[in-house]
Amino acid sequence: MIEYSRYELIPTRTLNAKSSSAAKQGMYLRKKVQGKWAYADYFPHIELGDDPVEEVLRGKKSEYLDKCLWFLENESRLINDVVGRNFRNHSLLLDNVTSGGVYKVKVMGVEDFSKIRTLLKKDITLRLDANGSISIDQWNEFLASIEDMERLKVEYIEDPGSGNWTTLLVASARDFQESSHYDYLIYKSNARQLNNAENAIFSSYMGSDLGRYHCWLELMDRGNLDLVHGIDTPGIYKEQRQLFISDGPYLKLNEKAVKDIYDDLELRSWKCLN
Repeated sequence: MIEYSRYELIPTRTLNAKSSSAAKQGMYLRKKVQGKWAYADYFPHIELGDDPVEEVLRGKKSEYLDKCLWFLENESRLINDVVGRNFRNHSLLLDNVTSGGVYKVKVMGVEDFSKIRTLLKKDITLRLDANGSISIDQWNEFLASIEDMERLKVEYIEDPGSGNWTTLLVASARDFQESSHYDYLIYKSNARQLNNAENAIFSSYMGSDLGRYHCWLELMDRGNLDLVHGIDTPGIYKEQRQLFISDGPYLKLNEKAVKDIYDDLELRSWKCLN
């Protein structure tokens, strides 16, 4: 028997080019596995095509729900088997830029090209994400207008938009958009399934702390730690804990925060899913 508990998170800012700053709805799932509760996090982004919580409660199936069910069956194994290691994570905030760092920049439209030009003057690497709102032709026109050394600072463009991705002047990364050609795969590990994780950038699905912890578990289990990942998304919700702690250029898990996550889950009210 699977049970659920609904929750909401209040964003501190817009999360992507298609989202709003309104409170977002999610739900936790739990199931007894070998006599102990196992948990999963379903936190849909409706603007990006996910099914709302209400539809899941009415019985609608999806890849995201399937991954939640996978975590219910595998959470205990991962917790017991993974060896926690430090990892590298890109930054989202640009207020305190660290020389040599990797920064993911949410691009809301072509009007942000001037902001990107300014950032390219700094000694940092950029990952640009506009959720498909800028076409390949628009990206290439912009990339052709900057200096070659500045173009090298763009590690990739995530979901670069309509057009032929093979003609993009920098590397591409696929997230929500479909494309047969891409250099990196943005892997939302607590919401999707993946066979080969070698070129996958493990990324938070921007849900609860439990979801980010599950991302970390799978990253430790099968991810490529030579890559810089994106599972730490600090300060995007008012309710967020500090799940990871800085250790030089790396991050490590905050064990106290993990304990707090599960302590809170045990205190929640739960209902039968079906």
